[in-house]
Amino acid sequence: MLQTYPDEKTLRLSDAFKRLNISGVESLPALEMTVRVLNVNVGHNEKILEKCDVLRGYAVFIEQVRGYQRAGRELKDAIAAAIDFCIANWVLIEYLKIKGSEVHNMLFTEFNIEEAKEVWAEEVREEEQLKNAERLLEIARAMFAEGFNLETIFRITGMPLETLIEKLRVQ
Repeated sequence: MLQTYPDEKTLRLSDAFKRLNISGVESLPALEMTVRVLNVNVGHNEKILEKCDVLRGYAVFIEQVRGYQRAGRELKDAIAAAIDFCIANWVLIEYLKIKGSEVHNMLFTEFNIEEAKEVWAEEVREEEQLKNAERLLEIARAMFAEGFNLETIFRITGMPLETLIEKLRVQ
């Protein structure tokens, strides 16, 4: 789902990387890059959009794509319909008449990358859950080897009793 993006945001290159913590001291990046990002979607930074017809046209175009998607159209059809809408309403008309198929292909790829990022994020969450389950199982095995009973292991790890019985091969 599309999240609301602020009117303005500063992005830092260093935020894309893990920070090292060596001997209790966090290392700082040797070189930092910041980028000021302005939201040019419809309803944001209107003063900028008023000054630039191309940006306003782009904002209208993207809003049309999203609107068609919300109405249930597939992405490919939503992009094509938005191109037709903009040409019919004289929005980015010269550019879209000449490069409409390029715009369609580029946006289709870009939107699919965003969807792919969401899928990747979900996969990372699932991977983390699996790692956590594996860690809990290691703890359960160590506790069982130390003589803890299943009820105690269950209370501490929260693992289902059926799973504990199966994984610890309790008779």
